[in-house]
Amino acid sequence: MNLTTLKAQHLNARKQKDAAHTAVLGRVIGDVETVAKNKPGTDQAALITGVLTDQLGALIREREQLAGLGRDTAQIDVELPVLQALHAQATEAQRQAQAELSARQLTPEALEAAIRQAVSEGAGNIGAVMKYLKTHHEDGYDGKLASETAKRVLADVG
Repeated sequence: MNLTTLKAQHLNARKQKDAAHTAVLGRVIGDVETVAKNKPGTDQAALITGVLTDQLGALIREREQLAGLGRDTAQIDVELPVLQALHAQATEAQRQAQAELSARQLTPEALEAAIRQAVSEGAGNIGAVMKYLKTHHEDGYDGKLASETAKRVLADVG
């Protein structure tokens, strides 16, 4: 799920005069755009999921407070399922993206083999090894594990 998708859903909800979807999506889009400005470079899917999680928690707390005061919760009762559905979609999309990334990543053994290959081709320091990995296996490895493994391999060779 990304901001473009949310904006398309918002436009569609406005065209269909769906007040609940329009209101929820408007708030979500506004918060996502604000957070994106304050945290440039943040993964958009993670940002959207975080905003949805925050808004869902806030809406649930607001409903509990209103109900505790004996006040009308009808509007929240209409918007809450919309927000819950969006949150579920975003969470599932992020889970799938993470699973796809994990499936593309090198196993620890394959990562070590790639690092040993880099060293055998002349990479004599951590920077050169990481450059080799980025060139030959972009987004196909865990950076922290690669760094730890590269340090160990370079210490073994050196």
